[in-house]
Amino acid sequence: MEKKKGETSKVKLVFDYREPFQSPYMVKELTKKLRLRNAISGQTIFVAGISFVMTAFALFSTIGFNHWTLGLSVLIPFGLVEVFNRIEPDGKKVHRFIIDYLSYLWTFVFPKKGIHQGRKLTIVKHRISYDRKKVSDIQVKRKGGSHEIDRTSC
Repeated sequence: MEKKKGETSKVKLVFDYREPFQSPYMVKELTKKLRLRNAISGQTIFVAGISFVMTAFALFSTIGFNHWTLGLSVLIPFGLVEVFNRIEPDGKKVHRFIIDYLSYLWTFVFPKKGIHQGRKLTIVKHRISYDRKKVSDIQVKRKGGSHEIDRTSC
């Protein structure tokens, strides 16, 4: 195609903004006087803070304050932060995976439901029992010119 005089070609530009919006919120300055050398993700601070408070409260109220409870109150949140930042089951973040798995359990496993052809059905377990037969009783017998199964003995 040739351009006519006075026409401009329209170029459609496509920008991908997914990466900046999917990147974690990073924190480098906690207060005006307290600054960190390296930026830390907001999720790390949130998970570490909440798990430290919950672990410390649970351990201090049950065992009391000693060096073991203090050590566990620091190590358990560190382990949870590592799990949340490193592990991605099924390509999802851990918290999203846990929420999806719990909803699956609540929707299908506990009420014993299943999906069949787009409908949610209750799973009913039937006990199946078989009668013992000899191999000689269950055979293909010839009748006429074709092979037919004699179902009278089954």
